[in-house]
Amino acid sequence: MKSIFLSLKNENVIKRIKVEQILFIKINNRDVLVHLPRKETFISSMPLCEFIEILPEHFMRIHRSCIVNTNKILEFDINKRKIQLVHGIKLDISVRNIKKLKMHLNQ
Repeated sequence: MKSIFLSLKNENVIKRIKVEQILFIKINNRDVLVHLPRKETFISSMPLCEFIEILPEHFMRIHRSCIVNTNKILEFDINKRKIQLVHGIKLDISVRNIKKLKMHLNQ
């Protein structure tokens, strides 16, 4: 299977990463942080809404400030509105995205 790369840029660096390495992308204050394995993060100058347009369909917005790679989800606690990713990372999911995520994971 051919790897798909994404070129991310910030003010000083352009970094090519494999899309499948991305765990989640989250807004933190004004920064868009791309989270990779081993707690590596990269600050991107691309807005969050542009990520959702270019990433494969297994990336899903779970909150207005967060996109997650659904292939990395290990557990989804519907009552607590939390997901757990590989490496023990836990993220909140908004009420309006629960049904959409549940349907996506049941495919």
